[in-house]
Amino acid sequence: MANFYNLSASEIARKQKAVTDIIANDKSIGAGYTTQGDSEFEKILLAWTNAAMQQMRDNLGKRKAMASGSLAQSIQPDIKTIGKGGNVKILMLEYWEWVDQGRPATKSKTKGNPTLQQSLEEWIRMKGIQVRTSPNQNLDSRIKSLAFVIARKIHSKGYKAKPFVTPVINDKMLQQLSDSIGTYLSIAVLPE
Repeated sequence: MANFYNLSASEIARKQKAVTDIIANDKSIGAGYTTQGDSEFEKILLAWTNAAMQQMRDNLGKRKAMASGSLAQSIQPDIKTIGKGGNVKILMLEYWEWVDQGRPATKSKTKGNPTLQQSLEEWIRMKGIQVRTSPNQNLDSRIKSLAFVIARKIHSKGYKAKPFVTPVINDKMLQQLSDSIGTYLSIAVLPE
């Protein structure tokens, strides 16, 4: 197989046209080709995924959505090559959606596990937020009180979105991935 990175632009264009002609004539492309174990294909997927993850982390910082930093640290790739394709997932803590898309006021009385208040208590402790205590009140009860007030406000008003994923995973980024894969496969699959 030709080295993908050492081909001239005209050679790449010729191979892409050949792939287009094969598809237009309804013929099979590379009947024996599989992406499984193809390290170059995996590199393309990983490079795109790493770029997307870095943009997400940057967006969290720009939108001041980094309370503890654990959401940014949790952003990880999960890439698998299967058959004649690949599967790309970007994994992160489950509350990413609330940060990215915001949260409307709560409409039901269903409690989560953990509850919003419990999550806020953990966040207050982790963040080291100073809470005032009176002589007859211990730190734990004051943290619970503060978390209760914050949770009540979120339940009644919701909170504003701080998009960090949706600006990244868009048509332009997906087209870049598609173009990279198409260019590579036109070279990897077609005979010389």
